[in-house]
Amino acid sequence: MVEGRELRKLLEPWRVLDFSSPFFSTSLGIMVRARDTASPIGAFTWPLHWSMWLGVFAALHLTALFLTLYEWRSPYGLTPRGRNRATVFSYSSALNLCYAILFGRTVSSKTPKCPTGRFLMNLWAIFCLLVLSSYTANLAAVMVGDKTFEELSGIHDPKLHHPSQGFRVGTVWESSAEAYIKKSFPDMYAHMRRHSAPTTPHGVSMLTSDPPKLNAFIMDKSLLDYEVSIDADCKLLTVGKPFAMEGYGIGLPQNSPLTSNLSEFISRYKSSGFIDLLHDKWYKMVPCGKRVFAVTETLQVGIYHFSGLFVLFCLGLGSALLSSLGEHVFYHLVLPRMRRGNRLQYRLHTSQRIHRALNTEPPEGHEEPEPRAPEQQQDTPTASAGPGELEQLERRIRSARKRLHQALVRRRELLAQLGDGPGDQPLHLPEARSEAAEAPEVTGDSSQGTPPPPLPAWTGWPPLRSLHRSHPGATGGSTEAPP
Repeated sequence: MVEGRELRKLLEPWRVLDFSSPFFSTSLGIMVRARDTASPIGAFTWPLHWSMWLGVFAALHLTALFLTLYEWRSPYGLTPRGRNRATVFSYSSALNLCYAILFGRTVSSKTPKCPTGRFLMNLWAIFCLLVLSSYTANLAAVMVGDKTFEELSGIHDPKLHHPSQGFRVGTVWESSAEAYIKKSFPDMYAHMRRHSAPTTPHGVSMLTSDPPKLNAFIMDKSLLDYEVSIDADCKLLTVGKPFAMEGYGIGLPQNSPLTSNLSEFISRYKSSGFIDLLHDKWYKMVPCGKRVFAVTETLQVGIYHFSGLFVLFCLGLGSALLSSLGEHVFYHLVLPRMRRGNRLQYRLHTSQRIHRALNTEPPEGHEEPEPRAPEQQQDTPTASAGPGELEQLERRIRSARKRLHQALVRRRELLAQLGDGPGDQPLHLPEARSEAAEAPEVTGDSSQGTPPPPLPAWTGWPPLRSLHRSHPGATGGSTEAPP
């Protein structure tokens, strides 16, 4: 060939030539250019389907729920009933543990103590290991992005016969490829005639220019393979099925005695593999030669590939701010309303922190007025609003007496249900004398040096009835001597 034109095309009078047996068979092919594409903002979630993400987090919360149930139903659990432990494994502790296992956090967290809970925790760890392994294996291919190209199935692809606006395809002028398309596909030839090039290298440069002047280039496949192999940027590749198969031979004068000899030597070279060695030498020695039919090629990771992850992190910071505001709203508005109930509010199974906040006094400087009965509001003088330590101690004493009263009432009910009269069983708790029941509260004069009344001494083990009547919260404040 000379400048991409075949010898048989230059010599129109075919009758004056004889051709040897073909030494190389080829066809026409289509070459396109690969272009880099960036991953979208949510590409970091693509390794797993959305249904898989939903299933993972649903399984996480379900596992945390069962961990809490098993721990509280077990006699060996991390609960006050299990072994009277100081720390409690609540639902919030289970959520913290499950999230730590899922994301591989090495932070301090409460672990279940019962055998069933530990077995379920290890089962959840195995599940997380398999999920994260699958995610990591697919993360690189999805996050980095791909090199995309015009997907053409062959010469019969609709994009070539009905080109959309902006899609340009060309070939080399007066080449065998142009003659074949002109003869077989006249409509396609009318469109591509305006975008053809004078030579094969010029057509390749039109394909690789920025912006590209061609979207597809049709030419002899052997020439296209060679152009792909010498492409330093590895941006060219051939697509689709080959078409218009033909062979290359040596043209000789008609009735030449060398025709048979050349055909014999060509057959000998083909059978010995010499022709294949020549083909491998010129077409497979360069790095890009083995990637002619590559579909995708990974790119270098940049910050734009992780843009969705940074957006998610910023959303997490905003959620943390809202959570902090929610904590203040709960502490200053919701918690005081929940404390106003007289009954003991049991919240250990939900959160140990909330349980302690509900059933303990607020810290100094955040005192809340305790609701009192009308009789107490009339008979008991109000204490000063000073933040002194003595006043704080008195408040704690009153709160302890109130809880003792509630516990004694509950004990009397239980003894009555068991068939024992409240006066038949001794109470193993000390009783405050009637003077202690009638002890006045600290008033504003205490801050001026007036000493508080002495604490009462414990006298014995009275029955439940007498202790209940001697409590300062009882109506009338009367006492009853022990029998």
